[in-house]
Amino acid sequence: MSKRAFIVLLSAIIMQTACLLKPPVVLTPWEDVLSFNTNTPYKNMNATPNELHLITDDEFVRIDQNGSLVSRWPISLPFKFFGRPILGDFAIARIVRKDIQGNPVLELRSTKDPDLVLDLDFTTLDDGVNAPVLDNIFPEEDSRYSGAFNENSTQLLIPSINFTKNSHTFFLIDLNYGVSGISSATVSHVVDIPEIPSANGVLDNIKFVNGNYYVVSLDGSFIIRPDGTYNRLFQGHFWDFFESGNQLYATERSRALYSSQDNGENWTITSDSSNLQQVEVANNEIFSHQAIGFRFNLGTDDFANPAEIVYNPEHPNDFAAYRNVCYLNGFYYMTVQKTLFRASEILIEEE
Repeated sequence: MSKRAFIVLLSAIIMQTACLLKPPVVLTPWEDVLSFNTNTPYKNMNATPNELHLITDDEFVRIDQNGSLVSRWPISLPFKFFGRPILGDFAIARIVRKDIQGNPVLELRSTKDPDLVLDLDFTTLDDGVNAPVLDNIFPEEDSRYSGAFNENSTQLLIPSINFTKNSHTFFLIDLNYGVSGISSATVSHVVDIPEIPSANGVLDNIKFVNGNYYVVSLDGSFIIRPDGTYNRLFQGHFWDFFESGNQLYATERSRALYSSQDNGENWTITSDSSNLQQVEVANNEIFSHQAIGFRFNLGTDDFANPAEIVYNPEHPNDFAAYRNVCYLNGFYYMTVQKTLFRASEILIEEE
């Protein structure tokens, strides 16, 4: 072998070895948005047209469309929480017991000024609404979402365990706003659903989707309309309801995916092999995870097998960190425990 050929061969070997020893690229697509971590983990997040609203056990945080902090409000810690705080575009609701001896309270605040609080005694919500006898009701605290606002936060749906009627009772509460915040809250409809018994842990989820409320329970799934009427949609055990492409979908635990073209009145099976579970929709993208706290995966066009998302190396891979994902002004926002992250695009893990 000539000297020249030897040098060429040696160079090729060195270059190939260098490529083999090159460290893998570590992707960090998620940017830490704020310069602080909250005192306690984020419990809920909601994107309005112009702002991002986030809430923990003791703080309410507002972010503008550029990702900058607008305000950070302290909120008093109660003695006990019943479920997660509920966020609407203009209102906040918490069901709490403020002290060890007091009744459960439905606590209402406006996002404009969370310091102004309107409290309703939870145990008397059905008082005066065609209720000659006051029922023995108690807050439901095991649902993924413990209630839902409508699209403009003028109505709120709240569930209760009704021991008197041995069923679940739902309250539709109309909200009025003044200059500073919520001026009044009135129970407009009481919806008794005897198909859902008065037991803890039977309610899975509550969502407001395209004009109606959807309730998922161990004893079937239901649509509750703003006028207080309801229908049972399914008898089986489902995961969730969501909207995509101007069409409604429902995910069943047996992997069936149902769709509705008439806004939830009638349903047909779209797929019998969908792995979508609990769903959040952001920028028309579908994010799915098994339960609150689990990592999100990204839904595919055929709704079959959600793809694994690329997270930062420091992000935990546990069952308690991930609760919400939202989209605002070109960025996907995700809460991870006490930190808010964002990414301009969702990267998928390569197989």
